[in-house]
Amino acid sequence: MQPFHRRILIALAVIGVPVFLLFQFVYELWTIPSDDPLLSVSILPQLEKGDVLVVSREKGSPRVGKTVRCSDPEQPRRFVIGRLVAARGG
Repeated sequence: MQPFHRRILIALAVIGVPVFLLFQFVYELWTIPSDDPLLSVSILPQLEKGDVLVVSREKGSPRVGKTVRCSDPEQPRRFVIGRLVAARGG
């Protein structure tokens, strides 16, 4: 194998493996659905339907002011998103 091709493969491995592991265990890609008109209007102007978000899988207490994604209480297989304006106990 030529040295140039070997360097490309090594670079792909060095970059690709950590990115693959991050998206398997830490992050996930989520596309804002376009079939929910109420959600589409509520997230304007920062986000639009069809936008792709990188969502952290961490379980914990988000800080006030952060955008959060939660299960929809009316449709458990869907999500709602919004900006956190208050936290319990504070």
